Amino acid sequence: MWLRANCPLLGQRAPSSLRGIRSPPRDDPLVPAENHKPAPNYQFHWFDIKAPYGRIDGHLGSIEAGSFRFPFREDEFDTCLASSVFTHMPLSEVNHYLGELHRVVRHGGKVFLSIFCSRKAPYSRDGNYCHSRETFIATVEQRGFLWDKKGPEVYGEEHNWYLLTRPHRH
Repeated sequence: MWLRANCPLLGQRAPSSLRGIRSPPRDDPLVPAENHKPAPNYQFHWFDIKAPYGRIDGHLGSIEAGSFRFPFREDEFDTCLASSVFTHMPLSEVNHYLGELHRVVRHGGKVFLSIFCSRKAPYSRDGNYCHSRETFIATVEQRGFLWDKKGPEVYGEEHNWYLLTRPHRH
């Protein structure tokens, strides 16, 4: 997950820094080791968060995602990108992370995220979670975000993109 002070994808100036939350890098022959070394103005916070891939890759993690508190102040970021994060979480963890995002994203800030949606009943398979679109949207709204669907609606294990906005204070 990437958190920025601003984001050119959303019409903002280029970021002077970028901060991220990641699980520890795994030995993956498809991802060279140099890809785990970000540029000097990028700062990653590595946490041993439990993930559904633990049963696949043997890395079980020690921190429950459903109770993990992001290590950032309230209202610290303008923008967050969560690509292929919620696609690997049950709805209870999605709900918790949306709450954390609402806490750390400023009023008027944006969250750009992807999620898998099921055409019928929600399901999980091989570490991927497909959620009910209606339940996901209700969770987004319950957490206080406005939302806008970006791109076509797809079902199954294909990314659906949403742009969430934390409303300005009245």
